[in-house]
Amino acid sequence: MNKHSGPPEGTGWKPNLSGNSIIWDGSSVVKNYGLRLENYYREQAILKRLEQLPLPHVLPGSRPGRLKMEYIDGIDGQKAIEAGKAGNVLYEMGRFLRQLHQIDPKSIEGILPGEGSVVVHGDYAYYNCIMDQKGLKLLAVIDWEVAYLGDPITDLAWCEWQFRNRFPQHEWAISKLFDGYGSTPDWHLRQEALKKRLDELQKNNI
Repeated sequence: MNKHSGPPEGTGWKPNLSGNSIIWDGSSVVKNYGLRLENYYREQAILKRLEQLPLPHVLPGSRPGRLKMEYIDGIDGQKAIEAGKAGNVLYEMGRFLRQLHQIDPKSIEGILPGEGSVVVHGDYAYYNCIMDQKGLKLLAVIDWEVAYLGDPITDLAWCEWQFRNRFPQHEWAISKLFDGYGSTPDWHLRQEALKKRLDELQKNNI
């Protein structure tokens, strides 16, 4: 994974909808979860257990509610897409999901809710991916705090939906997601999975 000394000290990233804050403290990226300790424990466990995948490494000094991670020198998926690399981004995202779905859920038993057959990221979209500076290679997938065990189609359907909504002009690139994954689930199954996920989020006020 491509590492870098980091941005200027004190750099902060825009908080996401969960209300987390993320800053650079001069030696690590620090994610503060506030009172959402369950999210901290879930994300920390995922990052440590799935180190074979391109994920940020957890650094020493983390404590409940405050996760310290390595800085990854890349660009977010949106910037890569806007730079003309939509096909590359989606292909790499498909490849990542194929790798994730090959992991035996029993290897992370006890750390994720749900009863599905694979690890589901829960918000798998271009904005949670860090690409290399050329937008060709996926360096890391971030924000695992709502991960759970579920249906393998869920993240594919969510990724497709988010991309279609934000980049309708690049609809041609969606097939690259499924090329990278190695198969294309039926459209109706993808729509069912998306609806189910949206209903879950509404029910849980996420």
